[in-house]
Amino acid sequence: MSRKKMLWVLLSLILTLAFPATACKLTLIPPTPTPTLIPPTPMPTPCITNGDFSAGLAGWTQVGPFGVGTFTIGIVTDDSAHRTVLEWIRTGSGNDGGTIGVEQTFPAPKTVTYLSLDVKVNSHTLTNPGWWCCVHHDGCWFEYPVHLYLYSGDSVVFEEGFLAIDDGSITPANCPPLTNLPTMVPLNAWYTFTMTGNISNVTKIVIKGEGWDFHARVDNIVIHCH
Repeated sequence: MSRKKMLWVLLSLILTLAFPATACKLTLIPPTPTPTLIPPTPMPTPCITNGDFSAGLAGWTQVGPFGVGTFTIGIVTDDSAHRTVLEWIRTGSGNDGGTIGVEQTFPAPKTVTYLSLDVKVNSHTLTNPGWWCCVHHDGCWFEYPVHLYLYSGDSVVFEEGFLAIDDGSITPANCPPLTNLPTMVPLNAWYTFTMTGNISNVTKIVIKGEGWDFHARVDNIVIHCH
């Protein structure tokens, strides 16, 4: 064997010992999957203006009054935490139903995710939700000294009524249309109501006093939506 060939064989042996075949195998790395892009959740933003009534009734439209007697509605000062509040009063009702309040329409339909407001019921002579809706089911609403509605077009998609005194004479047992019981609040004291969830396609908020004689106040209405 020639010297040149012997050197080549020796070099091949050295390479084989230094780099065994197992070390030359390729490790296949699977490709990284393409991530699924999830659209970001829209950030909730305030969707009404002047919910604290610091600018009077700017942004709000009066609803009513409807019914007999004397109605007043306006901005008053209550205490240090409620310096500009919306107040409504009805007297001389003769135990006949009536209503007065305000509303605000959204610039476009929204999904409401949060709602809160401060409620103060000073007095009310109708001490239950009222009997009228128990008999007349269509186009009827129960009557509370403070009653909040969210509308989608002409349809109510959320409502909450507030009573300070309930004589217990109107219940779901004797009035099946009463499916949403009112929130009981202390008389002549502030109460904060909050709601979280997703109510879609909301176009308007309405808040008003209803019933016979009543005196109530609301403040700090906050609605978040997207």
